[in-house]
Amino acid sequence: MEEVMEKNEVLPKGWETVQLGDVLEDVIGGGTPSRDVARYWNGDIPWITVKDMRSRRPEVIQEHITKAGVEECATNIIPADTVITATRVGLGKVVRVPYPAAINQDLKALIVGPKLDKSYLEWWILANADYIDSIGSGTTVKGIRLNQLKELELPLAPLPEQRRIVSAIETQLGRLDAAVARLHAAKAKLKRYKQAVLNELVHPQENVESQLLGDIVEKVQVGPFGSQLHKADYVSGGVPLINPQHISEQVITPDMNLTVSSKKFRELPNYHLRKGDVIVGRRGEMGRCAVITENEDGWFCGTGSLYIRPSKALDPRYLACFLASPTSVAYLQGASIGTTMSNLNKGILLDMPIDLPPLSEQRRLVARIEQATAGANEMEATLDAQLLQSTRLRQAVLKRAFEGRLG
Repeated sequence: MEEVMEKNEVLPKGWETVQLGDVLEDVIGGGTPSRDVARYWNGDIPWITVKDMRSRRPEVIQEHITKAGVEECATNIIPADTVITATRVGLGKVVRVPYPAAINQDLKALIVGPKLDKSYLEWWILANADYIDSIGSGTTVKGIRLNQLKELELPLAPLPEQRRIVSAIETQLGRLDAAVARLHAAKAKLKRYKQAVLNELVHPQENVESQLLGDIVEKVQVGPFGSQLHKADYVSGGVPLINPQHISEQVITPDMNLTVSSKKFRELPNYHLRKGDVIVGRRGEMGRCAVITENEDGWFCGTGSLYIRPSKALDPRYLACFLASPTSVAYLQGASIGTTMSNLNKGILLDMPIDLPPLSEQRRLVARIEQATAGANEMEATLDAQLLQSTRLRQAVLKRAFEGRLG
């Protein structure tokens, strides 16, 4: 998304450029009550943090504090319907809630003066979220100082015009949001179709005996332990590694800013991937897998993954389709261990039953799957392009609004 905030030399008549602090009555900060004092927590006062800012109007606040937690600590009760923005961690995020609430130290409550409409302010912050993020500083967590917040330049329209602009924004973006919802629904329908194709063609198969996966693979290798890889071993531009987040719908997308140094790669040959291996995410969402092609040959199996080296009796593409199918995902989810996050181990895979038709039939089934899903993949690419365009349109609407050009 492009940064919206830029100098607008020609504002409409009656507008002026002001510093944000000049049109606010107050900026109120917050804090975190001590976690060691039980009577500060689990009260009836909502305590908002960046984690609650997933939408502009969060319906559920994750944590609540008590009156003592407010009175004896560095936080404050913010009036209902106040514009609250993040000045640390989630720069550019903004919420308003219809009830009084406390906030933590990463947020600021902006109390508007008589010349500023709070909805106009809210939309202006969202329009300039990328710019606000770009001026943040910090090595591990980005933030902006209070003086930076107050010195942000705001194109201030007359109050009636602010309200008209808010109405126009909400009308146009409401239509756009409805269109985006339809695009996401279409994507979900395509995903269900592709999953149904996988299930239909690999589960179950008549006159095909099940075998244990461990009997028809050469190797199952879990990625390295954390103790084998240290922070200094991760570099930019080294040997690509594959973790679960790099696998989506049997496609591998590496992060070239998070790779393994050549030295560490040579020290850990057991985790080198070969063409024809099947890489599998072993943490979190089950079923994330992909075949290692010539492009990924010689890459590195990450700590959150494992790889399977099939025997000659098992086509790697068939294995990947089998593991990605809804029936297999349900099996792995049920067999995996872990209370907060599913974890797949070597033993679970070795004991997993798999329908194994002859190699020629495996290849025929893979070809049918690819043929049946090719059209869906093309449609999905079109939907992704439309979603990207909707993001650009959204920014264009907001940019025009604060230039006084939104009808």
